[in-house]
Amino acid sequence: MKINQLLASLAATLLITTLSGCSKEDVDSAKNSVKEATESVSDTTKSAMDSAGDMADKAMDATGEVMADAGEMMEDAADSAKSMAGDLADDAEDAMGDMASDADAAGKDAAAALKDR
Repeated sequence: MKINQLLASLAATLLITTLSGCSKEDVDSAKNSVKEATESVSDTTKSAMDSAGDMADKAMDATGEVMADAGEMMEDAADSAKSMAGDLADDAEDAMGDMASDADAAGKDAAAALKDR
């Protein structure tokens, strides 16, 4: 929007200069000023658009890296959960085996004590 306002102001200045009856050199000077200002605005706009494009590319690259890292973290978490579940199952199995052995030993002890009476 500011570019359009600048161009309109420069064009209005050229028009006023031309209509006021200035010399040909003054008109040519005003034309050159408008042309230079237009080129400057065009260059600035192009530079801004290039910068915006570069920033968008960098943002996309960063987003891709974050997503890859998040995927790796989720995979690591799943592996850890699977390992923990396996460890818990092994511990539970060992505890049940110990309880069964203890119960068997207690049963044998009770039977021996009854037999001795």
